[in-house]
Amino acid sequence: MEHVTSDLKLIDRLWNDPTYGLDGFSTEGGYIQPIDRDQAVDGDGHANYDGYVLSREIEDDDSPVSELETYQFDAGTMESYARRW
Repeated sequence: MEHVTSDLKLIDRLWNDPTYGLDGFSTEGGYIQPIDRDQAVDGDGHANYDGYVLSREIEDDDSPVSELETYQFDAGTMESYARRW
């Protein structure tokens, strides 16, 4: 399940849920990498990446394959969220 969001309340809930991992991605560099939450923005609150993904694996007892639930948001949304800290 992939979702794109700018809902700061949703991001806050997922951000504070330890079952969700955080990745930062660069569209220009063409990479995505796992990051710690304190690496999302710099000391001035500017996004360090072009976009972000919060994700977790969802296991289903009826299926041997787990599903990945992802929530993607852009740098501007990350900066807006960081201003709330």
